[in-house]
Amino acid sequence: MSLVARTALAVGLVSSLLLGVLGVAGYLVVRDRTLQAEQAKAEVKAQGVAVRLESRLRQAVQSVDALSRNLVIRNALLDSVGRETYVQPILNGVAQIDGQPVSLSLVDFEGRGVIEAGTEISAAPDRQAWLRSRIESGTPGARVIERDGQPYLVVVAYPVVVPNTRSVEGAMAIRVSTQALLSGLGVEGKQYRLQSAASVAPSARLADGATSVDVALQLPAPLDQLGLTLQVQPDRSGAEQALGRLQAQYLALGLASVMALMLLSVFAARRVTEPIRSLAAEAQRISAQAPDLAVIAVPPSASGEVAVLAQALGQMLARLRTAAQAQRHDLETQFRAIFDPSPIGMTLADTGGAGMHANPAFLAMMGYAAEELQQLNYMSITHPDDRARNLELLTATVAGRLPGYRYEKRLQRKSGEYIWVVVVTSPLRDQQGRVTGVVSQVEDITERKAAALALSEAHARIDAVLSAVPDLWFVLDAESRYLDVSDPNHPSLAVPWEAVRGRHFAEVLAQPFASQAESALQRARAGNQLQLIEYRVDTLGGAERDFEARVVPMRNGQTLYLTRDITARKQAEVQVRAALRDRELLLKEIYHRVKNNLQVIASLLNLQGRNDHDGNTRALLEDSANRVKSMALVHEQLYHGGDLSSIDFAAYLGQLVRHLADAHGEAAHRVPIRLDVAPVQLGIETAVPLGLIVNELLSNAYKHAYPGERGGEVALRLAVLDDRRIEVVVSDHGVGLPPGLRPETVASLGLRLVASLTEQLEGALECGPNGAAGSRFAVRFQPAMSELKRLPA
Repeated sequence: MSLVARTALAVGLVSSLLLGVLGVAGYLVVRDRTLQAEQAKAEVKAQGVAVRLESRLRQAVQSVDALSRNLVIRNALLDSVGRETYVQPILNGVAQIDGQPVSLSLVDFEGRGVIEAGTEISAAPDRQAWLRSRIESGTPGARVIERDGQPYLVVVAYPVVVPNTRSVEGAMAIRVSTQALLSGLGVEGKQYRLQSAASVAPSARLADGATSVDVALQLPAPLDQLGLTLQVQPDRSGAEQALGRLQAQYLALGLASVMALMLLSVFAARRVTEPIRSLAAEAQRISAQAPDLAVIAVPPSASGEVAVLAQALGQMLARLRTAAQAQRHDLETQFRAIFDPSPIGMTLADTGGAGMHANPAFLAMMGYAAEELQQLNYMSITHPDDRARNLELLTATVAGRLPGYRYEKRLQRKSGEYIWVVVVTSPLRDQQGRVTGVVSQVEDITERKAAALALSEAHARIDAVLSAVPDLWFVLDAESRYLDVSDPNHPSLAVPWEAVRGRHFAEVLAQPFASQAESALQRARAGNQLQLIEYRVDTLGGAERDFEARVVPMRNGQTLYLTRDITARKQAEVQVRAALRDRELLLKEIYHRVKNNLQVIASLLNLQGRNDHDGNTRALLEDSANRVKSMALVHEQLYHGGDLSSIDFAAYLGQLVRHLADAHGEAAHRVPIRLDVAPVQLGIETAVPLGLIVNELLSNAYKHAYPGERGGEVALRLAVLDDRRIEVVVSDHGVGLPPGLRPETVASLGLRLVASLTEQLEGALECGPNGAAGSRFAVRFQPAMSELKRLPA
């Protein structure tokens, strides 16, 4: 063990002993003071909690006393309505202490519960007998109910006397659990609890060595019969935690003091022995023939043998340095003759990569001046991702495990740009064979690396694309001979691949596909980038299948020929076309039958109307027949039209107007209808309700616009507005509308039907006068995108 270590150990042991004695004495003094403070705190807190408990119990007694004096119990017991509307809310408002719910009961003369308020606590038979004794005696009372020898419930009962009499009809009983009293005061854990006075002798002070303090509660009548005592246990765990923290602080302070003394002793010992150790180390380095590394660091105050030894070492070191400098100069001259003129970048650094010397080629490559580069470490200008591997190779070379290494990496130029270089590094050794530095040849390969990377990425993209293509593809050379195939065992091959390789494609393919393929190849090579043809061949599996071929020219004169099996698609197309034909025939048949059924219904309604002598009934049946006919006309248009999902609504309105003219006979001759309809095509979801609206409005115009023998004109206009809304207007110059007419409230079914259908279209209905005379009805709505198609005018 050295002198420094022995000195530090002795100082540490003595200081630890002294600090330990002082720490134990201080801890004992503080411990007694802390326990005394905790006892005083427990006594004061116990008195405060006791006062709060007394206040809360007084509040409960006062509320029940006041309630028993002012409650008319006879009505409460006999009238259930009075209990629910009068007594129950009062009891709910009183059944709480400081906002915490408690149990409050109104009992009858037998002690049976009539109304329960607040929290629910079941009443045992013995408590019911006690309540009956309070009622019979006519005096209030209180009792404590215990569980496991501890107070569990405080019960207070007040008789309820009928006003102006001495008749006792029942009692008010409030039940408060001791747990609710304590938890309502914010008491945590088991620090506080209530005890019966008979089991605990009250004390206002915490005696020495005692574990709890007892405070007798000063309660008013009738609670003074209970004799409750509050027991408080001081929080000794808090005091123990505080003592633990104090002990840790003393320990930390002691350890810090010991460490400081030990460091001080080490420093003092080093001051004494450092000159001798320094001279011994310098002597070792000089004896190892490394004079450049020797530094005589003897303090100026050194004297005696130390000063003589230092002077002798200094003279020896000076002679060695002179000889070493002469030898170094000769070697450096030879090295510079090779190092500086080299066209390849070269560097010279120590074994850690520091102190770099570089030739002009490397300085030009990196953009640094020679002085700037010498301040840098070789690893600092190496890319972070390449440093670990480079350091591993350099360490192995310096340790002699590698004779040198060749490594591609990235170097950072002065401008911040990274360049790719290839580094060839060799070790420099002294006369004893030890590695003293490394010399590296550095060649810039950034452009070559970029070209190789671009080529690799291009190949990777091509491979990824061709691997992802599920089709069978071939590569043809400039003479149209097969060079390569994606899968030699692909089931789409018509001829085994071994029999195809190197042959001209015209020798393999059968006519007429060979001629089609030849034409596609010629067009692709002429500049058309993609040619597409379809054909059918017999595959190796013996099945005839359909294929789709794409011919793509390549820059090197070769051609990429891709084939895809489209047999399933062809079969699906045939099935879809057949299904569409079947669907079209089915829909046409459905529309035809619906139209015929609606016409039959209309005919039946007309026949019924002709056979009915009641004019009103006949008119209603005729109106219903016209409505059915308007719907039948929609299905007739769908049946005859080319589009099975929509109709030419202008043509439909023309048919509807002709039908209504036939239906109204003589009135249609007096009142012609003028059409101004835009060419639109509407879907069935819109055409049916809109046709019914037009039917009702035109029928009303025939009936009411020109009464008697008056003549006139009715205008029907349909337009598509700029915002794609459709507007339908029916107007006349007849007698006009009654004042204040609202279509949705009139007795007439027709106008109410118009309002309902307009709402179904999510549109707006306007009705009013048409200028000076007549009436005007306008319906505007926004059809769905799929419901509206414009037709050429």
